[in-house]
Amino acid sequence: MTASPTLITFVIPTRNRQACLRSMLQTFTRFHQEKSTQFDVVVLDNSDDNSLEHDVQNCPYNVSYVYRSDQLSVVENFNQGTARLTGTYACFMGDDDIISERIFDLAFLMDSHNIDATILAPQTKGVYFWPGIVDARWGDLGGTLFLGDPSGRVQPIKLDTAIRDSRARSCDGPQLLPRAYSGLIAKSCIDEVIKRHGALFGGCSPDIYSSRLLSSVVKRLVAIDLPVLLAGASKTSTSAQRAERSDVGQLTANDHLGRFQNLVWSQRIPEFYSPFTVWAQSYLQAEEQLGGKLNDSALAYLYAKCLLFARGNASAVMSAMRRSSNPKWQMMLTALALVALPFRYIAQKLPLLVNRRPGGCTRAFANLETSYDAGRHLDDVLRHIPMQMP
Repeated sequence: MTASPTLITFVIPTRNRQACLRSMLQTFTRFHQEKSTQFDVVVLDNSDDNSLEHDVQNCPYNVSYVYRSDQLSVVENFNQGTARLTGTYACFMGDDDIISERIFDLAFLMDSHNIDATILAPQTKGVYFWPGIVDARWGDLGGTLFLGDPSGRVQPIKLDTAIRDSRARSCDGPQLLPRAYSGLIAKSCIDEVIKRHGALFGGCSPDIYSSRLLSSVVKRLVAIDLPVLLAGASKTSTSAQRAERSDVGQLTANDHLGRFQNLVWSQRIPEFYSPFTVWAQSYLQAEEQLGGKLNDSALAYLYAKCLLFARGNASAVMSAMRRSSNPKWQMMLTALALVALPFRYIAQKLPLLVNRRPGGCTRAFANLETSYDAGRHLDDVLRHIPMQMP
C-alpha cells in the first residue's frame, strides 16, 4: 500500500453543534502546526444555518465544506463524504469526539505493514464528557476526560471469528469488525464496498452497517490498545442520552430515526427505539446485502437484551417473537438467553465495579471545557507510549 500525498481524510458530519465542530477544527489546526500536514478534512453540515462556513474558510489546512439545509438522515449525511475522500486512509468521526495526534503514527504504521483497517482494542478505555452532562449513576461528569492504562500493543484480529461473533450479538454494536466510523480504514476498501453495494453506509446506524460490509473486503485487520480516537458525549449526542438513560423510546419519536423518510423496519426486530434495536436492524440490512440473515439464536440474544435493559417494551419484544416461523422455539431460545445474559453482563462490568469510574476507566482529568482541551491532555498522556507490533 503506497501512501498518497494526503495520508488521512477526516470526515465529520455535523448538525446544530457548532461549538463542538469549532473545537474539532481547532484541534486540526494544532495538528497542522505541530504534527502533520498530510491530511484533509471534510465537513458535512446539515445544520439549520451555514454559520460554520466562515470558520472553515479560516482554517490553514485543506477543508471541504458541504452544506445542505434539507432534512437528511445520518446515513444520507455520512454517504456524502465517501465521494470526497482523497487520503490513503479515511476516518469518519463525530463532531464532539476526541482525536489524538498519534493517529498519524498509526497511519504510517498501517501503511508500512499493509494493514487495511485498525480499530481500538476491547480493553482500550476512554471517553470525554462535555460540560453539562449528568449521569444517572455517576452524577456531574461535565468537562471530564476518563482514560484507562493503554499499552500501545497492536494485535491481529481474525476476521472470520469477528464476523461470527458480531452476527451472534448484532445488537452489541460493531465489536471487532473494521470501522469507518471511529476507526481507521483504507480508502481502497471503501471504494470496493461502494463498487459492490452502491454505498458504504446504510440501515439506520452508519457504524455497524458499514462495519459489516467492510468486513467482507478487508484483508488485514488489527486492534490497537491506544485511544487515538475517543467518543465524546455532548448534550445532544447518543452517548449523552445513554449516560442520562434517555436512549429508549418510540420508534420514530426522536430526531435520529424521525429523519429517515422511508424507514423500513424488519418484523423480526422489536419496534421501538434503542441502541440494541437500531444496531440489530442495521446489521440485518447489511447481512441481507451480503446474502445472509440473522438466525433464531441471534434474535433470541436481541430479545433477551431488550427485555433486560430496555424495560417497558416487553409487548414489542413479544410481538416480534410471535412473528417467528416457530414462536415457541423462539421463546425457548430467548428464555435460555435471559438466563445466560446476566452472567455476561456482570463479567463485562467488573472493571467498572472495581474502578468505579465510567467505562471502567482508571484515571480522570477534570476541568477540560472543550474537545480541544481534552485532546491536548490526551496527547500529553499518549505521546511517549510506543506502538508495539507483534
